[in-house]
Parts: sequence; C-alpha cells; structure tokens
Amino acid sequence: MERGDGELIFSPQVNNVISLEGPVNTVGAPQALLIDDSFLQSQRLTVTGAAAGSTVTFPTMSRGKWNFQWWAHWIFTGTTNTANQSGFNILDGLGNQAGLIQPEHITGRVIYLSGSMDLTFQRDGFQFQLAVPATVAGDFVAWGVMINARRVV
Repeated sequence: MERGDGELIFSPQVNNVISLEGPVNTVGAPQALLIDDSFLQSQRLTVTGAAAGSTVTFPTMSRGKWNFQWWAHWIFTGTTNTANQSGFNILDGLGNQAGLIQPEHITGRVIYLSGSMDLTFQRDGFQFQLAVPATVAGDFVAWGVMINARRVV
C-alpha cells in the first residue's frame, strides 16, 4: 500500500434482514379499484395488422412499499422499424412513465424476461402498463406479462 490508497474494511458484524410481504389476496385484481393488498395479475396485448397504438394497464396501486416479481414475453414479426418500441412501463398517475422493457420492432424478435424489484410509492396512483405503438399491415405484436405484486407496508 502506498500513501493515499483507499482501504476496504469488512465489518465482523452480520445483520439479518427479513422482508414480510403480504400473502396474495386476489388473482386478477379489479381494474377500477385502488389496490392496497398483494395480488397476482396477468395481462395480454396482441395487435395484428395495421392498427392505432394500444395499451393495457394493470390495477392501480396504493402508496407504500411493494415488492414485484414479473415474467414477460414479447414477439414481433412484420416490418422492421427501430423507431417503434413497445413498452412494459410503470406509470405514476400524473402522466409520467418509465420503461422497464422497451423492445424495438425488429422482425423475428422474441424476448422472454423475468425480474424483481422493490418500489416505495409516496402516493396512490402507480400502475404498470403494456403498450404497442401504431403498426402497419403485416405486423404482429404480442405481449404477455404476469406480475406478483406483494405489498410490504
């Protein structure tokens, strides 16, 4: 070691962490209600041929800490257009969104993904969304997503 080098120190203490999510209360939670309990939900969005943009949303979640596990598949065949992107998004209820998965429309593309994340919502109104932009004749786009949403607090 030389003067000014960083030093990494490992603490000899071990801290246990436990997370107690609520058990799944419902499968296929109602869209019109504000959901404040754990749920399991799957959604599909399929577009064939020329069509306007389409979206499908998941239930609206209440504020608090949530743990999410998700499984997604997406397929596209048709006219390649890398400017077009489908989306598995999260919406904040104020018109803002962030893309979790945003595949470009490249013919023959098939995606299978899964993941998990913890999010703490400061206010009510957050929800997940599947989105497909406008398509042209000969296009086929299909989303399938399942979410295990577990309310922690």
